[in-house]
Amino acid sequence: MAKKRLSLAEIEKEDLKIVAHVPEKEEIGNHISEKRNPIKYSAAPASAGADMTKMSILIPTDMFETLQDLSRSRRRAKQPFKLTELAREALSSWLPKQKF
Repeated sequence: MAKKRLSLAEIEKEDLKIVAHVPEKEEIGNHISEKRNPIKYSAAPASAGADMTKMSILIPTDMFETLQDLSRSRRRAKQPFKLTELAREALSSWLPKQKF
């Protein structure tokens, strides 16, 4: 007899059980390290990025450090600070100036 396919809700319950059993800290010799949770759940609704396309880019290290500095200063000023928001803002101001 064929095995019954699990529903999405049942799969999510299994994932939550696995996450619940992962210790937050792990002893390695004399050091205690934070164990990273392998499963991340987004608090954003599924439709939040529905009209966007995911993209990966490589940038020089110094540019990345400058971007992180900007992100920290914006966070303190209670302004949009996520790297994706900063990249979108930079591209939206740069792209209209380009001539094709």
